[in-house]
Amino acid sequence: MAFFAIFVVAGTAYVIEYNSLVDLRHESRELGNRIVELQTENAELKNRYYELTDPAELERLAYEYNLVLEERPTYLRYAP
Repeated sequence: MAFFAIFVVAGTAYVIEYNSLVDLRHESRELGNRIVELQTENAELKNRYYELTDPAELERLAYEYNLVLEERPTYLRYAP
């Protein structure tokens, strides 16, 4: 009888540990996929940033919005 009780307890512990391992593997796989998705999104955002900060694009936008380059800008000064 004692052998059967030990067998049941050991079997239950094994099943619990196995389920825990399967859950961790599943979560690890999901996190790996999420990392890949975020890396892809990050690369796309970097590409968009570089497109927007491209000098030719900035000149095109300046022309589109009728902006001119100020050759001699004057700045406000604070005199306490």
